Amino acid sequence: MTKSTGNTTCQHFEQQLNAFVDGELEKLEVQRVVEHLDKCSTCRLYVDELRTFAQMHRDCHDSEALLRSIDAPAMFQNITGTLLDEKISKLSEIFYQVGKAFVLKGSKQKRNINKELLTKPKPINVTKQKAKRLLDETSELTKLNASYEKVLKKARSFFRKDNRNRNDQVAIGRRFLEESLTIDPKRPEPRIYLGFSCILERRYDRAREQLRKVLAQPEASEENRVIAIQNMGFLNVLEKRYDDAVKCFREVEKSELIKKQPNFGYRILTDLATAYAKASNYDKSIEYFSKIVKEFPSKVVEIRKDLFAMETFQNLLRTHAVFREKLEKRIPVLFAS
Repeated sequence: MTKSTGNTTCQHFEQQLNAFVDGELEKLEVQRVVEHLDKCSTCRLYVDELRTFAQMHRDCHDSEALLRSIDAPAMFQNITGTLLDEKISKLSEIFYQVGKAFVLKGSKQKRNINKELLTKPKPINVTKQKAKRLLDETSELTKLNASYEKVLKKARSFFRKDNRNRNDQVAIGRRFLEESLTIDPKRPEPRIYLGFSCILERRYDRAREQLRKVLAQPEASEENRVIAIQNMGFLNVLEKRYDDAVKCFREVEKSELIKKQPNFGYRILTDLATAYAKASNYDKSIEYFSKIVKEFPSKVVEIRKDLFAMETFQNLLRTHAVFREKLEKRIPVLFAS
């Protein structure tokens, strides 16, 4: 037996079978091959394949036959569908960019824990103009394929009504982020910022739900996961679940991003130090404040300035006299004028 086009044939018949399909056999040989094919299913399959390939070869040289074999309407639908998928994916990205920009603009937090790892938001007006151009391009395609018509109609309504409550930037951003996820629910970045917007709006249960979804997503990168965990720690601090906050920040401390992002490392150490202090674990808190000064000696002035600008740190010093006394004694550089 010998290998052929996916099937095996009787070796002593292989040449005859090829000639048989090409019409090159003598009459007696044809009779002999036909009798063999009646008995051998393997060779019959082989001959069927040869005939199929021969027809395909002929069709390649026969443009009319090739065109007849193509389902033009179906192919057109597939092409426009692919283009629409690409446009809609871009639209999801634009909704995310606009939503993120609004959320960060509306945030009154001194330290936005997300900004230090993700890219800065693009200008809202520029992004909105890109979105409107993309909507126009996509609308032309929906005339040929109506599958995304509802999505486009809803998208246009967002850009028409986002000025209704201009004072509530976070709420506007949240709506854009929600729409980004409606279009593409697998994207982790919009969900991270959606969780953060819910934290700012004090909708803590919903914030926790969004961050957990990020952590459960296979598509989430290690960077996405770290940001989500850090946000979860921040949420735990706001809910006064300080031990849980420490666990989150400790997990982030172990990540590779600490090595890649020095400023991020400084922030995480600060988060840990303040979380330990709030949990009344003053020794651990002072340990981490010492670590901050030791690992970032060139930034001591900046560190001191940042700490005393933080409301959280100021509250700790005001409400925990013992903590302040120990901290000032162990790390006097933090209190130098």
